[in-house]
Amino acid sequence: MEYTYSDELYSDFHKDAYGVRPGESGFRYWNSLTPAQKQAEWERMGETMRAEQEWEKQQQERAVVDFEQHVLNTIATGARDRATALRWIMDASSADGDWDYFCYQNGLPYGYFKEAA
Repeated sequence: MEYTYSDELYSDFHKDAYGVRPGESGFRYWNSLTPAQKQAEWERMGETMRAEQEWEKQQQERAVVDFEQHVLNTIATGARDRATALRWIMDASSADGDWDYFCYQNGLPYGYFKEAA
């Protein structure tokens, strides 16, 4: 059997898969495993990470659709164009002019407004 796991990257990979580092008990668990068990756990973490990434991608796609509808609604209620609508939306937010933070707050892909420009 070929082993692709890495003891050195375990903490980083765990964080990528589950959103948190493993902690003391997680390290004890990992260190108690045989190489074959570590490989199996490594593969499970990879599957979890890929599923999480796909879920996040779907959530961001949904957030883009919702946001673009918000822009259209803002234009329909008085903004003369997209630029004005975006300015109004930013003014009403707590992002204080920081578009990257606005993306974070609203589940939009990082850099969305740079890409949309």
